[in-house]
Order: sequence, then structure tokens, then C-alpha cells
Amino acid sequence: MIRRGWPVEIIEQTAMMINEAQNSPPLDEVKVIETVRDMASRYKNKGVEQYPADSAPEELRPDLICLATVEPRAVDWLWEPYIPARMLSMISGDPGAGKDFYRLSCCCGFLQLATHRRRTLCAGQRSIPVG
Repeated sequence: MIRRGWPVEIIEQTAMMINEAQNSPPLDEVKVIETVRDMASRYKNKGVEQYPADSAPEELRPDLICLATVEPRAVDWLWEPYIPARMLSMISGDPGAGKDFYRLSCCCGFLQLATHRRRTLCAGQRSIPVG
């Protein structure tokens, strides 16, 4: 809102309405106004957006492609069908559900597998028993 040039007073009023509607009990009015003014002071020198989203110059617009033109390809899996190799994955869940434990467990498993494969390859190439 600040970067789009909205007056601070309008942002304060909007924040107050959101505070009343979504917080139970609502935050103190002074605290909400202080927060808005603090944010406004942080962003006031960042400049107002120069272009609305639909009127940016061609060189600033993202390259969009139709998904119907994308050729499908086979997926290599780290853990089929949960974690694809060389692709972005997202782990989400409620707080305390064990996301960090899951990530660490996966990392340990992948490292152990990689170490085992490396030892097997080295032992096979050099005829050295590993164990």
C-alpha cells in the first residue's frame, strides 16, 4: 500500500478495520497506528511503483508460455513418488508436526545412501573390502 502511494491515514484506517475484524481481542489502537507509521517510515524512500501490473513495458513483463506447449519428460526420483530429483519440493504442515525432523531424516538417509554407493564403487574398482 505504501509503495503504491496510499496515504498513511488510509492505511491506518484499513489496519484498524482489519485489527477489529481479525484479532480477538483487538490490539490497542495506539499499537496499530505505531506499527503502520513505523512501516511507512521504513518504506517511504523505496519509491512508488512506476507501473501498474497490467501496463508495464514489454521488457519488464515476465515470459509466459502455455503449458500445453511444454513437452512432458520422465521424472527421476530421490524417493518415489514423494521427492523428485533436481526439482523443487515443498514440505508443509502444522507447527510441531515434525517437518524439521522429516527433513533431517531425509538428509541423513540420502547421505548414508550416497556414502554406501561411493564405498561400493571404490571397493569394486580397487578390490578393497569396505566395512
